[in-house]
Amino acid sequence: MALSKSDHNSGKEILGVSYYSKAAAFSEWISGYITAQNGAYPLSKQFSVDMAGVSLWIKNYCEKNPTTIIWTAVNELLRAHGVLPMVYVLPRN
Repeated sequence: MALSKSDHNSGKEILGVSYYSKAAAFSEWISGYITAQNGAYPLSKQFSVDMAGVSLWIKNYCEKNPTTIIWTAVNELLRAHGVLPMVYVLPRN
């Protein structure tokens, strides 16, 4: 999903209830996911969040891979920056 500039507003208020835009919701989820991943790895592998840069990277990735889900896009971002291993290996039971 490509995000337009207008998607980055703070949201709308309907009958006194605030609703956030899709872009704001995605940005919050991405930020929280990156924070969680940072907590799982040593300081030397942590990702510094620049949401403008992250948003641009995710937007470009999703435009090139329109059928992917946001989870995959964020993991590819983290792999590209050396936070996650290049191959995801599931632990053995």
